[in-house]
Amino acid sequence: MDGYEAKSYLATTRNIRKGLETRSLIVKALKEGLTDTNAIAEAIGKSYSATLKQLRRMEQDGIVTRIPGKPSIWRLTGRGQQEL
Repeated sequence: MDGYEAKSYLATTRNIRKGLETRSLIVKALKEGLTDTNAIAEAIGKSYSATLKQLRRMEQDGIVTRIPGKPSIWRLTGRGQQEL
């Protein structure tokens, strides 16, 4: 991976390479219009549980928001580090 998305950095969690890479892929997938956990996980090549874990961490930091339902819909918020 050539760079990380600015929104992939979390304020409340230690930012290790593996998590940053996964969150960067998630941010890119959300920007492309994918919205549910299964679609995101399939697009980024990660397991459902690993994707959901990172989405929940991003939700705690206010980077994404979840719209409840079956399936849950994820959206990027305007919050998060825009530039590093």
